[in-house]
Amino acid sequence: MPEHRLELADVFRTHQDDFLARWNAVLSRQQRKALRDIRDCRTSVLGGHLYECDRCGHRVKVFNSCRNRSCPKCQATARASRRIRHSNLQKAIQYPETRSGSVQ
Repeated sequence: MPEHRLELADVFRTHQDDFLARWNAVLSRQQRKALRDIRDCRTSVLGGHLYECDRCGHRVKVFNSCRNRSCPKCQATARASRRIRHSNLQKAIQYPETRSGSVQ
C-alpha cells in the first residue's frame, strides 16, 4: 500500500488548536470556515457513500468533499475537469484556412 502523502488537511488537524489559540481573534468567519472545510474534506465528518460491486461484492467508501474554493483537494479535481473541458473545446474549434499572399 502506498505511503500517505502529507496534505494541508493533515497540518490543519495536527496544529489547529495552536493556530486558533494564536490567530482566532483576527480570522474572519470565512477564513475559519475554510479551515474547517479543508480539515474535514473527504472525511467521515462530511459523510459519504458506499459503493458495492455487483459481481464480487467488493465495497468502497467514498467520502464527500467540502467543495470549498480554497481547498487544494477540491480545486485539484476542478482544475483537472477544466483542463479536459478546455482541451475538448480546443479540438472542437475549427480555425479558418488562411493563405498568405499579396492583397490587391
